[in-house]
Amino acid sequence: MNRAESAVFVVRGVHGADFTPPDPAEKIFDDVALTEWYAKWAKQLWIDGYTAGCGTDPLTYCPLQEHTIAEGSVFYLRMKNGADYAPPDPTGMFADVPLEPGMPDGLRRLTERESCCPVKLNLSCRLAPWMDSIVLQVHI
Repeated sequence: MNRAESAVFVVRGVHGADFTPPDPAEKIFDDVALTEWYAKWAKQLWIDGYTAGCGTDPLTYCPLQEHTIAEGSVFYLRMKNGADYAPPDPTGMFADVPLEPGMPDGLRRLTERESCCPVKLNLSCRLAPWMDSIVLQVHI
């Protein structure tokens, strides 16, 4: 799953499955043309405070960049806990999760598996069950 596709999941997870953001009138990210299908989703993710983009000068979103499980886990934990949620620093619980700030042992909160292969496997096939669980908790 790439960042453009993930934006749809996060925005709908926060606002509800029937939500569709309005088409943007102005460009937020330098690499997201207003004519792209994902422009409204990336902008809504920005408005809601769920992304700071992937680059700052100029501000970019990297819509076609693939997500890892580790990156996706941050989005989905923020769906559950709010856009300002900051996951704890990693402790090295998983051998295949890089020890980078913001790439959390928050994975621990999503799975009890000893290894979740966050870099090797596609986000969409691995996070779908967790997302269902989180979205249910957000909307209950």
